[in-house]
Amino acid sequence: MLFGRRPFGHDQSQERILREDTIIKARKVDFPSRPSVSNEAKEMIRRCLTYNQADRPDVLTITQDPYLSYSKR
Repeated sequence: MLFGRRPFGHDQSQERILREDTIIKARKVDFPSRPSVSNEAKEMIRRCLTYNQADRPDVLTITQDPYLSYSKR
């Protein structure tokens, strides 16, 4: 949503994504150059999109992610 595109199979139809197992084969998340997003945000997004469900953070864990922690600077 942040980039206005799907993380996997952006230029493919839903039917093609399913037929070609695009999601199942996806292992790497690439980010477009625009909009500019911090490396910390990208890392959090990558963790949320980790292929193996057991390795993905749950809601409580992700809410405690350092990227989401507010600190006055």
